[in-house]
Amino acid sequence: MLKFALLGALLISTSALSVGCKKKPRPLKPGELSVKEKTELRTKAINHYERLAKDYPEYAHAEEAKKRAQALKAEQKKK
Repeated sequence: MLKFALLGALLISTSALSVGCKKKPRPLKPGELSVKEKTELRTKAINHYERLAKDYPEYAHAEEAKKRAQALKAEQKKK
């Protein structure tokens, strides 16, 4: 009986340790952006492109800004 109790305690402690050991994310290199930062920048870019196309429709590159905003939105949905 003692053998089973010790075996059970060993299994419980081993499984508890394995749950606590999570793989650490790779450290970022200097100047490298995290996923969260990339998402925030992409969202800001979309907002600025859309605002440019809406507020300045006579601007020569307004149509290009609208297309770029749509492309960034599509890229954001993929990820």
